[in-house]
Amino acid sequence: MSFEHAPISKVAIVVYASSTLLTSLFDMDVYFNLQTSLLRTQPYRLLTHTLYASSTPTLLPLLVLLSSLGPPLERRFGPRKFLSLLLLLWLLGPAGVVGALAYIHSALIPRAYTFRVFGIALGDSWTRWVLLAWLGRGVLPGLVCGAIWVSDVGGVKSFRISDKMAQSVVQVAGRTGGVRRARAALGVRADSQT
Repeated sequence: MSFEHAPISKVAIVVYASSTLLTSLFDMDVYFNLQTSLLRTQPYRLLTHTLYASSTPTLLPLLVLLSSLGPPLERRFGPRKFLSLLLLLWLLGPAGVVGALAYIHSALIPRAYTFRVFGIALGDSWTRWVLLAWLGRGVLPGLVCGAIWVSDVGGVKSFRISDKMAQSVVQVAGRTGGVRRARAALGVRADSQT
């Protein structure tokens, strides 16, 4: 799986990873945690607690899930619709965003294969659900929001951000085109054979 044609997923991974690592490196999580007693005097906490994973051990499954769920959905939706979806899910926090993306991915992209282990039928996405269970209860609001998005309650699928905003995020990430490959094996062109 690559990040080819998936710049928004790249930006999301960089934001979550760098903010979590910087927050734990400088021990700043006490300034970003959401505490209801401090919301009246420090309303910025409502937005900043969603920018980083709560601990470094939850960062690994978060990044694995985001890198496996984000690019296929972004290629299917396009960068503008995918960024709109991420902005709608932003207040759920990283675990909620990944939970919603997992639900949407399982609803829209069919299984590639199934197999049985001791009589239990498993599909190609069983590892995702194990990692989601590892993230814990923070995933549940995301699963509910993913179900709301898939069923289009209240016309939530029609929400889009401006095209200029999407293009600015794409420019930050940079365009990722395909890998240049030689047309012929061993460097011999088909038209040069005599």
